[in-house]
Amino acid sequence: MKKKLKFCLIENIVLNYIIFFIFFYINPTKDNFINMNIHPLVIVVVTMSLRYGNYLGVLSATIASITFIYSYWILGRDLFLFFIDYSYYKFLLMFFLSAIVFGRFKDNYDLSISNSKLEYDILSEKYENLMKGYEKLRFIKEELRKQIVGAEYSIVSLYEIASSLETLDSEEIYTEIMHILSKFLKAKTMSIYTVSEDNKYLRLKLKKGEGKTIPNSINIFNKFCFRKLINKKIPIKRNGKCQNEFPLLSGPIIKDHRVIAVINIEKMDFEMVTEYSFNLFKVIVDWINKALVQAIEVELELNKKKYYKDTNIMKYEFFKERLEEEKERKERYNLEYGLLKFKNKDISIEHLDNKLNKLIRTVDIIAYDEKNNIIYVLLPVTPQSVWENIEKRILRGFDYEIERII
Repeated sequence: MKKKLKFCLIENIVLNYIIFFIFFYINPTKDNFINMNIHPLVIVVVTMSLRYGNYLGVLSATIASITFIYSYWILGRDLFLFFIDYSYYKFLLMFFLSAIVFGRFKDNYDLSISNSKLEYDILSEKYENLMKGYEKLRFIKEELRKQIVGAEYSIVSLYEIASSLETLDSEEIYTEIMHILSKFLKAKTMSIYTVSEDNKYLRLKLKKGEGKTIPNSINIFNKFCFRKLINKKIPIKRNGKCQNEFPLLSGPIIKDHRVIAVINIEKMDFEMVTEYSFNLFKVIVDWINKALVQAIEVELELNKKKYYKDTNIMKYEFFKERLEEEKERKERYNLEYGLLKFKNKDISIEHLDNKLNKLIRTVDIIAYDEKNNIIYVLLPVTPQSVWENIEKRILRGFDYEIERII
């Protein structure tokens, strides 16, 4: 408003001065200025009133009146006569009447425009809300259509999921989980963690996808939602307190009433973030749980053959199969793994087991080739940048009683 008043005042003074200069100051017949039939100052008042409205129009009429009275006074006329003679003061009436009439017209016009704009904004907001509602309904309709049209296919899909889990090798099941989540839940980034024996840490076993940093280890004590998942032993999704760094969907793998692993979907297609997907995730986790527990039970019996007695060291012939599984994961999911080799210098299997278990993670695999006296350490989901440090730690842990093999 102050800016508007400033411009109006400047424009009025300039225009009044121009009219005064042209029609009075340089005019040889100055008397004509106070007798002009259509006075130029009226045009100024009308213009200002149409431009700025009623109130500033009255200001323009006031300035025009001052200019007119000043001109009358310079001519040496009697000011008392000015206010009693209609032929003179009629100009002041014209100025103010023009300001009121045309200023009111401008104000009414601005009010009409303002009301129209307000109505337009209200209609635009209603339209936007309507479009949002329409998009939601269209999305729901499309989801329902997919579920109805794909009902027959869904039966085939569920059968495919069940068939892919029909193996007694837990590592194959872990590998297959990634494929299942990608295909049937459109998961873009996912991970599988094993739970440490003391229930304090999650150790990364497998991951797939980009766009989100997946830590190698998670302290359960510092993560409320993971504590909740492990305590309640049920799948949960990101909502309420479970936000920020928590996955979109997370489900536990349970054996003997204890959570042994956690399956996470970190990122998935937006249209798949629905209650239907969460229910399907719970079904898939339940099937994976049953398949894994069965495979682990069988493996516990087979471990008597696979591992050296009373140790976590795998026999070389079985280790080759485990290594092939890791190679397949690298091909399918681009998961880096490390393979360290050491020459055994007459250290017993029991001593190797005791030492190595303190130097590596629980997810790492130790194997021993008795024929060639070679110790193998497999490091799943481990970037190449840390292999050398792990190797040095192992060598120092054995006081260099074992020798590195390149």
